[in-house]
Amino acid sequence: MAKLKIIEIRKGELRKKSVEYKWTSHAIDSIKQISQAWLDTDYAQSVLLFFKDTSGELHAYMPLVLMNTQQTHAVYDLPGAKDSSKIIGVEPYPIKGETLTKEDINFVVKIMEQSYYWKENEVYRMSDQGNYQEFEIEETVRWETIKFGRDKVRAVKKATGKAPAHLVRAIEAMQREYDEQTGFAQCQMESHAYAIRLESLVNKKGRFAAKDLLRLIENKLELFNIASPGKHKPFTMLLAALIPGSSCIVGDYDISPDADKDIDKDEVRESIIKAEERMSSIVNAAPILVDKNKPHVQRIKEFKKATGLNDTETYEAMHDLSKLRAPNQTIKLYSNNPKAKKETQAEMNINSSAITEIAETKRVLASIIEPENTIQLIGKIVELDHYKDDDLKFGIFIEDEAKIYTIHYPEKEDVKVRAKKGSVVSLIAMREKVNRPWYFNEWK
Repeated sequence: MAKLKIIEIRKGELRKKSVEYKWTSHAIDSIKQISQAWLDTDYAQSVLLFFKDTSGELHAYMPLVLMNTQQTHAVYDLPGAKDSSKIIGVEPYPIKGETLTKEDINFVVKIMEQSYYWKENEVYRMSDQGNYQEFEIEETVRWETIKFGRDKVRAVKKATGKAPAHLVRAIEAMQREYDEQTGFAQCQMESHAYAIRLESLVNKKGRFAAKDLLRLIENKLELFNIASPGKHKPFTMLLAALIPGSSCIVGDYDISPDADKDIDKDEVRESIIKAEERMSSIVNAAPILVDKNKPHVQRIKEFKKATGLNDTETYEAMHDLSKLRAPNQTIKLYSNNPKAKKETQAEMNINSSAITEIAETKRVLASIIEPENTIQLIGKIVELDHYKDDDLKFGIFIEDEAKIYTIHYPEKEDVKVRAKKGSVVSLIAMREKVNRPWYFNEWK
């Protein structure tokens, strides 16, 4: 949308103009209601009317109010025509007196596009001026426009005690676009220890569905735990930012908030650097696992040599990599080596083809190794999950591994498990083979 025309209409010319613009009778009745609610008050200097298409039905209205207005009428939905949706009442937009600047228009358009899916090139403004204006709409976001919006938000918040939410969201969207246009988003990706990026979009730009975000972070943390050297891990993975360029999260590894206060922080930071190096080598070598030109056994051998992982760690790494996926999406996984700042960050594409190849390679490795299928665990019972009467589970936290094992147990042990919750216990658990559930065997 390069140009936007704002056509001003006097209240007394509503009937005449409605014929000229071919508005429906229902739209006219709705505009009359809006006029009574807003133009006959001391709150609105004017009201913007948005028509979604050429059908003549009103789509949305937005009152313009003074920035220092303390109280306004509620914006409410008006019923649409028969068999049509409601007419949307959009949160009032604050202006300085009757002035509507080009920056204001850019924000109004962003608000309507982002939240109300409006894409037209004409807006009708009800006022006493009876004129029209044309505004250039920015093809690219300017920092001056973002600053204008931020200053306005602060002024409205100071005057009314409440932030204009729709304007704040518009500023956020513009900030994401600006960061991508200026290359700052790419710099963010290169400046953090890891990045997870969805290449194709099902959500609005720069955003994740919450369930995808939580799952991807959890899976990435599991992969990080494989890369972490040593058993004691007083550090964790932190989320630093959501950035544009599809949907992308970036973050770092740092000392855990609940770590012992007396730990040697320098020693921990050195451990973090080692983990970052190892993680980078895993991501850098991961494409070997999906190379169709190499036999599976050769893929495994080269991956182990490049990463320094043993058979069990390699299997677990493949398992965690295969879980970094989203429906019909390609995920790009990035990892930075802190001691090789001049090198390109390690990256891997994870799509349906890669998942299939990893699964086949993992099956070959499972047939080669014989992982430990009986273990003794010493730790604290930290949670209970009762899904079904015949599928009871509890979690046992193993401090040396900083890991929770999920243990299935029979109903006859339920009373003991409940009694021991929160206590440190020792038990034997068994499984059929690698990556299968652990089952309670006996207390020790």
